[in-house]
Amino acid sequence: MLRSVRSRLPKRAVGCFVIAAGLLAPATAAADLKMKWDCYLPNASVDCGVIEGSLTSKIPFLHVVSDAAQADVVVTITSVPAEGATRFDLHFVGKSVDGHATEVHTGDKIPDSIESGCVSGAASDTR
Repeated sequence: MLRSVRSRLPKRAVGCFVIAAGLLAPATAAADLKMKWDCYLPNASVDCGVIEGSLTSKIPFLHVVSDAAQADVVVTITSVPAEGATRFDLHFVGKSVDGHATEVHTGDKIPDSIESGCVSGAASDTR
């Protein structure tokens, strides 16, 4: 059960990125979206390279750049331990245009373990 909860992060990260990329993309059509990738996930069950590879293989117009000044969007993914869980934070910051930049920030706290009694709708027999 823990594995299925933790495996949602890559899918959620890809989904958040696609939404953020749509919001942050320039108004004119472009066949190239440059992303500065910054990922730090110590003790996580997923590797930063796996998430990056998943994004770049599924979104053909996405290209990773090493300099934030060249990027259309800066993506930062981090995780920190929390009490009985791991907190994941995702930040997407678009290139500044006329002094304004679009920013999307989200996070999720994923428990270290799931107890069988905590499952919603779980039935127990007290006879």
